[in-house]
Order: sequence, then C-alpha cells, then structure tokens
Amino acid sequence: MGPTFEELFMDRMDIVKAYYAALDSDEMEQALQYLTETYQLVDFIPQAMDSEAMLGLMRLFRAAMPNLKHSLSNFRMEANVVKLTVQLSGTNSGHLDLRSLGIGVVPRSDRFVIFPNANYEFVFQGNLIALQRDVSPV
Repeated sequence: MGPTFEELFMDRMDIVKAYYAALDSDEMEQALQYLTETYQLVDFIPQAMDSEAMLGLMRLFRAAMPNLKHSLSNFRMEANVVKLTVQLSGTNSGHLDLRSLGIGVVPRSDRFVIFPNANYEFVFQGNLIALQRDVSPV
C-alpha cells in the first residue's frame, strides 16, 4: 500500500521547506535538487520562468538584500498541490536591478523591507516540484 495522504503531505511540505531553506542559504543552487527538469515558476512577470531564470531572479534580489529570507505559513494540501503563504523580507542595502525584466532599478534605501504576503501553489511530479504558481489576489 502507498503512503497515506498525511504522509504524502508531510513529505511534500518538508520538500517545500527545504527548497526555501536552500534559496535562503549561501548555496541557493541547492534548490535545484527539489525541482523537475521542466520546472516552471509562474509569478509577477508575463512569462513563466524555468529553474535558471528563477535562480537568476533570486540572485538579483539577494544582491540588493543580502539577508533576504522567506517566511512560510498556512501550509495545506489539495490533491497533488501544496499551498502556502510566503513572505519575503530583508534589508535593501543595494540597488535592485530589474532592468532585465523591463521593470527598472529600485534604488537602495538601507531599510528593512517586508514584502506583501504571496500565496503559492506547488504542483509535484513524484517528489519533485514541477510548477510553482503565485495565486495571490492582484
């Protein structure tokens, strides 16, 4: 018999936590081990990002906010999808250069910034994240 719903949820919740822990570490490339080769992030930019584009975006944020951290809450699971709330925070000690995304440069403020909560859905293939989708209200 396969894993129970509760076991599956706990395993996948731990995978999502480990994924964010890797993104918050000095070795953010470790996050790739939790992603399928066809991983897609559907976020605030018009087209989906693959794993390399997602890491590139995280590097831009980390350059501007070296102490950037993700706070996770409200974990729940429906079918094959883990849902949670994510909040980013960090000190804006460098310029946030988002010109590659057509947004421009956010100047350094030397202030601690808490971003609005974002609601994410993680779709799994086996024990790997295939899709990370921001489903926050606009």
